[in-house]
Amino acid sequence: GNLIENSNVVGDLSCVVMEVMQERMPGSGSKLTVGEVNEWLDVLIEIVKDRFGMSTEEHIEKSAWRKGLEKAIASQKNAKKHDKYAKLVEKLMNKNLSPVEHKFIVRILLQHIHVGINLKDIMGYLN
Repeated sequence: GNLIENSNVVGDLSCVVMEVMQERMPGSGSKLTVGEVNEWLDVLIEIVKDRFGMSTEEHIEKSAWRKGLEKAIASQKNAKKHDKYAKLVEKLMNKNLSPVEHKFIVRILLQHIHVGINLKDIMGYLN
């Protein structure tokens, strides 16, 4: 592959991901809302809660997006947590995220929540 040309991004994975995605998918971006990202994160957290035997019961109206995410995870009932995470990432990537959206999703995952997704998992998906 090409070397990263902007030395300012070295050391910031989210910026590296953005640069890589600009080369691979220079699209204009998704129509993903902040609410949909929040629902995606909620489903991600449900996997963690399930892993630790915590209750995941909620009594809220769920959007079609969230129902689809939960259905995708439910279809992976006996899968390892890594496979469930990968399925969720796949659903998010199918939204045709822009390079900048990729950047901020990576920042959210790596800096604000610690659910077992690491650099190796993200790089494995991008390769």
